[in-house]
Amino acid sequence: MEWIVARWITFVATVLATGTCAVALALLPRATDADGDARRLIARDSARIGIAAALALIPAAFMRLSDQLFALRSPGDAMFAGAVPLLTSTMWGNGFLWQSAATLLALAGFAHAHGAPAVRSRWIVPALGCLALCATPSLQGHAIGSETYTSLAVAVDIAHVTGAGLWLGAIGVIGLLGVAIPNGDGIVSPAHASRADARLRLLVPLVPPVALPGAALLLLSGMTATILKLTDVRDLWVETWGRYVLVKMLLVTIIVALGARNWRHLGPRMARADGVPALRRSLIIELLIALLVLLITAVLIVTPLPGEA
Repeated sequence: MEWIVARWITFVATVLATGTCAVALALLPRATDADGDARRLIARDSARIGIAAALALIPAAFMRLSDQLFALRSPGDAMFAGAVPLLTSTMWGNGFLWQSAATLLALAGFAHAHGAPAVRSRWIVPALGCLALCATPSLQGHAIGSETYTSLAVAVDIAHVTGAGLWLGAIGVIGLLGVAIPNGDGIVSPAHASRADARLRLLVPLVPPVALPGAALLLLSGMTATILKLTDVRDLWVETWGRYVLVKMLLVTIIVALGARNWRHLGPRMARADGVPALRRSLIIELLIALLVLLITAVLIVTPLPGEA
């Protein structure tokens, strides 16, 4: 159970960090309706979200490492007795070291970008770190252990996580930027509420050119990965792994439907007084379902593939 939670946190943080770079590099430069100060503050807060996401990866990584060591150690062994051979002599260890380096690169990059968030070139380093993070699941999951089409399976997994970051991650960052946090008394100041509403009005119309390619990448790579793992189409409803895949596909379809509704119906209503609250509620529902999708993804990694049970 701890491994699933740690993997879920890893997925959420990786997707959110990638979405942060997508917002800073692809959305903000097109936000020509906002003044320079507003764009700088959005970029600064985006960098803070990236820093928080990168920091969340650290305890999640140690949770997975501890769980792996506990599973491998013999009775009476010290807790970290097998750490060195695990990290240096196994594919899982190589993936762990890769993720650790990518996390540090992303964290340093986000901290550097926070110092001058409006400077676009400062976002190159965290973007490279996040791309490296997107490769991590493929190095520690079913893809790298595939006996056939291994290179394709790894590439598809990397594309899947990258697509999730561009789509769900960017929407998640926008959702966080559009939330007005109450003070200690539980009161949201009018200034903070107005700023949060203005950010949603500014950023939401800019989402489709980034989210649509991300969604297409996620869906196509997800279907390809599923086909590579199936031994028979009946595996989708006969095998436990297949049933999880079907549930995940259903939830992703709901997210797509909510996103289309936001774009076609709620987006044009944002100029009205009730438009932004309605969009914010829809975004919250969309993101809660996305969190459930990532949880199922974490469960899928520890679920035997068809033919392995």
